[in-house]
Order: sequence, then structure tokens, then C-alpha cells
Amino acid sequence: LHPKRLMPVENLIIDIGNTYAKLALFREDRLIEICRENVSIPKAFSKLTQGFEIKAAIVSSVIDLAPETESFIRSCPFPVHFLSADTPIPIKIGYGTPRTLGADRLAAAVAAKEMYPGKNLLIIDAGTAITYDFLSQDGTFTGGNITPGKQMRFESLHNQTARLPLVDENGDCPLTGYDTPSAIR
Repeated sequence: LHPKRLMPVENLIIDIGNTYAKLALFREDRLIEICRENVSIPKAFSKLTQGFEIKAAIVSSVIDLAPETESFIRSCPFPVHFLSADTPIPIKIGYGTPRTLGADRLAAAVAAKEMYPGKNLLIIDAGTAITYDFLSQDGTFTGGNITPGKQMRFESLHNQTARLPLVDENGDCPLTGYDTPSAIR
């Protein structure tokens, strides 16, 4: 085994998004390893954790897990917590429907407060969807907005119009587009 893989790790963070699962190993507050996969959680888990001693894990998921994936996670030989509106967190939730608040948005707000305590914060997370959330200086999550992410925008413009091409994120992205692909980007 690689030498860095011989020491115990305290926390495994599993972030399951719409497109990718991200798994990260932390020792206290220091990132040790990270794995971003669009494969099954068990495969990514095995790839990342080989040789590490995991003490605890937290899972943030924006999707309904397949029964076999949830069973795999719950069968881990260490405590696993699924982040939800019921999780004790260091912020107040001023969102009208806390149970519908995505775990990804909740996790980002907790991290933002930890990084920038006592400040009004706009938290932007650009993934499959782009979320814009506000956390007040007193630590209250007041809400925000959700819009399509880049790939969704590219596909929608192509599929919902007669002539716009399907572009990808590679290529020029000037402030003012000089041709159709750069204007879409």
C-alpha cells in the first residue's frame, strides 16, 4: 500500500449528487483523499477506502438511493449518519419547508458558516443544478434559488429551439459571444 494509506482516518464524507458521487476522507479537518465517480457507491467506496480505518461517515444525498446502495452504506462497520433536516447543525433554518431543503444545500450552508462566521453569505453551488442560497450573519439559512446547471442549459437550448447547436463547455467563453457557440457558453 501507498504510505499515506496506512494511517487511520476519522471521517468519510459521501456526497451523492444527481450526476456524481463524491467521497472524501478527512483526518480531523484535513482532506486526505477524494474520489469523484459516476459509478456505483460500492465501487467508489472500495476504491477510496482501501487501507484506511474509517471511524464514522456522513451521507448527503439529493437522490433516492437504490435499495442495494442504501443497504451497502448502512452495513458499514462504523457509524453512518444521513444528513437531513433533523440533523443537529450549527445554523438555523428559516426556510419555509425544511424537510424539502436538499441535503446538498444544507451541507454547503453549514460549511460556509464554518468558513466565514458572522458574515452575510451568498452560497453558489454549480453542479447539475446551480443553487444560490443566502445565510445571514446570525447563521440563519433563509432560502435561495435553483436554476439549471450548464449541461442542462446547453441541452435545453438545443432541444427547445429549431437551430441552436448543442455545445459543450469546452471553447471560448467571452463576456460577449462572437459566434453562436461562444454566445451560448
